[in-house]
Amino acid sequence: MSKHLKNIQDVVEQSINVPKVLDKDIKTLKAKLIDDELLLTSLKVEIVESNRKENQILESIKAMERERDIKVADYTQKINNLKSEMEFFLHSLKKREFAADANVAKGEKLNREINMVKEKGSTEIHEFMEIHKLLSQEYAKYVDQMSAVFDKFEAECDVAQPTRGAQASTTHSHTKSTSLPL
Repeated sequence: MSKHLKNIQDVVEQSINVPKVLDKDIKTLKAKLIDDELLLTSLKVEIVESNRKENQILESIKAMERERDIKVADYTQKINNLKSEMEFFLHSLKKREFAADANVAKGEKLNREINMVKEKGSTEIHEFMEIHKLLSQEYAKYVDQMSAVFDKFEAECDVAQPTRGAQASTTHSHTKSTSLPL
């Protein structure tokens, strides 16, 4: 009889200790969840900042391309004007051959300037494209890392709540698809 009473006391004592242990585990998991949510929020901010920087770089590239095109068109117009001017002087004013030679030199100088602007623009565009490529690669790595973090988090949540496994997986799938901005 005392053996049976001792067994009953052990069962009662275990039923009292199990909820305490479970409460402690739940508090630990809640704290970890809060930490993970803070990390997720900071990582989302970093993603937004990276996207903003990428957009700024792309806008800078577009602005430089527009500026280059304007300069090329301007210099092309100047060259065309100079060519017309030179032809006029050569055909109608042979006495001003010296002035025509000066205009030819001016045209060559403009051609050199155009070529320098074209080369500089092409070099800068290439550099910006390399930066864009590096940013895109880093962003892809970041997205892969975040996917791993989310997968690990979901796995930990499923392990922590095995009786709600089916509900948790559908809830996490819905949360995962709606919580990340694309």
